[in-house]
Amino acid sequence: MAGLVASAVAFASFAAATDRAAACDALVVPSIDLERCVVAGGQSEIDAGRAVRMDVLSTDSVHWIAGHRTTHGGTFSSLTSIALRDLVAYRGGVYRVEQHIVVDRFVDTTAFAWIASGREALILQTSASGSNVHFWYAPKTAEPFVVAQSPAVPAPPAGAPPEAPVTPVEPTVRSTAPTSPTSPRRGDGKSGAALAARTSALRTLLQLRAR
Repeated sequence: MAGLVASAVAFASFAAATDRAAACDALVVPSIDLERCVVAGGQSEIDAGRAVRMDVLSTDSVHWIAGHRTTHGGTFSSLTSIALRDLVAYRGGVYRVEQHIVVDRFVDTTAFAWIASGREALILQTSASGSNVHFWYAPKTAEPFVVAQSPAVPAPPAGAPPEAPVTPVEPTVRSTAPTSPTSPRRGDGKSGAALAARTSALRTLLQLRAR
C-alpha cells in the first residue's frame, strides 16, 4: 500500500512540475526527481553542463535531449535510475519510457530508426563508458495526464444517524482477475462500506499506474 501512496504523490508532483516547466522549456521526470531547463544547441552547450535539445538530431516530432552524466557538472547523473514505463513531461506533452539501450554511438543506428518511425517521441541520451552511450526512447502517450486521487467516501447528510451506511464510489474499470466477493458481517454495514471504499481506492490507483 505504501508503494501505491508513493505513486499518488509522484503523480501529484508530476502535475505541479509540469506547471513550472513552461517557464524554462523544462524536462521533468518525477520518478527520479529530475527537472532540467533545456536549451537548444549542440556539443558546446552539452560541455557547458546543460541539458540540450540537439538541433541537428531533433525533428518536428522527435526531441533528442542529451547531457553529461559524470563530467561537466553531471546534469544527467540520475538519468540511469529511470525505469521503463516512467513518465516524462516536455513541452506540454507526456511521454512514457518504452526502451533503454546501451550502444556504441559511432556504430549503432537504433536511435535513427526511432526517428524514422515517425512517432512523436523523446530520445534521452547520456554517457555510459568509452564510446558507449545510454539511450531511452519515450513515445508520446495518448492518455491525458491525471493526478491520482483516492475516491472519498461521502459524508452522511446532516442529521443522519452516525451508524448510517455509506455507499462507496465504484471504480471505472474492474480487475479482470477472479476475486471472491467480500460481504460485510450481519450488523456490520459500516465496516463493510469502509472496506469497499478502501478496495475502490486501491483499484483506482492500480488503474492509473498501469496506463
